[in-house]
Amino acid sequence: MLGIGVAPFELAAPPGELAPDLSGLLAQRLGTLGVDRVVGPEALGAAPLSAPSDDVVMAWARESQVAVVVVGRTTRVGSVLNVDLWLRSGASGGVADRYATEISNPEGIEPAIDRLAGLVVKGAATLAASTAARTAPSTKSSSPFDFAGFDRDAPLTIRSEALDAFQHEGRRQLVFTREVKVTQADLILTADRLEALYPEKSSQPDQLIARGRVVMVRGAREARCQEAIYYRIEGRLVCRGEAELREGGDLVRGQVIEFDVETDRVTVSGGASVLLTPQEDTAHEGADPAQPDGSPDVGASP
Repeated sequence: MLGIGVAPFELAAPPGELAPDLSGLLAQRLGTLGVDRVVGPEALGAAPLSAPSDDVVMAWARESQVAVVVVGRTTRVGSVLNVDLWLRSGASGGVADRYATEISNPEGIEPAIDRLAGLVVKGAATLAASTAARTAPSTKSSSPFDFAGFDRDAPLTIRSEALDAFQHEGRRQLVFTREVKVTQADLILTADRLEALYPEKSSQPDQLIARGRVVMVRGAREARCQEAIYYRIEGRLVCRGEAELREGGDLVRGQVIEFDVETDRVTVSGGASVLLTPQEDTAHEGADPAQPDGSPDVGASP
């Protein structure tokens, strides 16, 4: 199902002039183009930001149950309106595409928004298909960074030396500091600070945000970074800041490393580098010892 959220547009105009917010009109037009679910600016409950952070976009998408979010800016320059839109992924928060148009008279507003709506639907469908292909379970049988078989429904425990608790709009937020340790099944995470976000009436958090000397260990596999976000329901980890994954002599590095704890899919971005240590295949006499017995399913982007 394709779901699109539309945030209120950021408005810019000279002193004493106004720029119209066209986000509501865009959401209305999207609803006429066969989109399964459209969440307009009022229902999305988002701030009028043209460049929100990735985490903010992911939170909007998660709470509204949409795959993509459209953010925008309307700028008035004299009698001309410039409309800029950014298509943001609900899964990663990143910018997937950008669209822009110039409207020189009031009669041109509706046709221009119609054209933008068509581009948004096409871009959202392409992004949804790409995300589905990227997150599909790998068919490979072995990986040095294989997290397959992880029980994401196992009880999760958090320990630390200090704890602060907050309540906001029915959601609990717990902030753990000093000697933080998280355990779920055979996955162990340690960090300087951890925020745990709990859905309303839930005893288990749906999101963990760890910061400062983050280390995650599962068996012989270890991940390190400066910040890690764990989406428990999705079974997805996003590591940022000098991120690396290591198992034995195999090492993957990048500014951002994202991996699915239920599959062996690893995505690296920002100066990605992979070091694989060849292993001798003892199962076949005469086999070339320089050939590794398996390789990680790694998608790297610059």
